[in-house]
Amino acid sequence: MAKNLDKILVVDIEATCWEGSSPENMQSDIIEIGVCSLDVSSFW
Repeated sequence: MAKNLDKILVVDIEATCWEGSSPENMQSDIIEIGVCSLDVSSFW
């Protein structure tokens, strides 16, 4: 069976973070999620 692989789903996740270990009683939180569909054939 042929598969059409000319589209890619791009996911971008931004989260809080700290240099080194996180402060006491703190954890990373996802603050933004972006998603888009990319048609690879449009680049050639």
